[in-house]
Amino acid sequence: AKNGGDGELITWLKNNGGKGVLIINEGDKMHADIWKKLMEFLEKGKISDTNGKAVWGKNVVVIITSNRGATRMFPATVGSWSQNDIDQRLRELSKNQDELRNYYMQKDGLNDNFQLPREIMNRIDELIPFGPLSKEAAVQIANAIAHSMMSNYRLLYGFKCEADPKLIEYIALTGFKASDDARQIGNQVKNVFTKLVSDGLKPLQLQSNDTVRMTLEENAKHEKVIAFTTADHRVEIPAPKNHETNAFKDPAKMKALRYLEATMKKIVLGQDEAISRIATAVIA
Repeated sequence: AKNGGDGELITWLKNNGGKGVLIINEGDKMHADIWKKLMEFLEKGKISDTNGKAVWGKNVVVIITSNRGATRMFPATVGSWSQNDIDQRLRELSKNQDELRNYYMQKDGLNDNFQLPREIMNRIDELIPFGPLSKEAAVQIANAIAHSMMSNYRLLYGFKCEADPKLIEYIALTGFKASDDARQIGNQVKNVFTKLVSDGLKPLQLQSNDTVRMTLEENAKHEKVIAFTTADHRVEIPAPKNHETNAFKDPAKMKALRYLEATMKKIVLGQDEAISRIATAVIA
């Protein structure tokens, strides 16, 4: 709550007449105090505002997301599975709610500070598992993003950009891991595509209404290259190799995270507890 007023959940219930869909993202990372309030809401269908007046929410669907148990639901070899294999496994999991609850409630190592109370789990009507990304899904995501970016180039700069499907597939799957999510794949495609276009198009000095085609090829040394071809010119640049999509494997980012809390406490005085919570949330 801000300045002694109602919290966001109460304000949301009031504004929506006690009905709607409440989504709690990565719910197992929420503070225990928040779960106590949510428990009151789930138990009674109401929650008290700052004046002690009951705010009802009996027509509310609560959706809680979490990545807990994801590494145990699928084997390490899932990266080689097809989308059909993943869908079949998801159907099997959906039929066994008790198995899903066990995956969710188990701790992930000694340093796991799992918050979600069992009472909350007992009030969940249905657990719906989501699978890891298949290679087919990663390529679909890459295609959508690449074509969106090429459309923007046409609008902003006037030239038409075309990409061979094999090139987009290569960008999507180079360094692909089944543990990647759609956001990581999307960021990877955006970053790589932006650099490729920047490096490849500068020497061409494109004019409005020019068309450039990007293709994945091999040079005389059997090295993968990306060729940028127009009606009059051709430029080749090395194709990207493995991309690391996991920020926790980036030494510079990990160093910054280690010093985040100490740095914030030097800048903001007298808010140590709040800063510790913020730093913990950022790292999570």
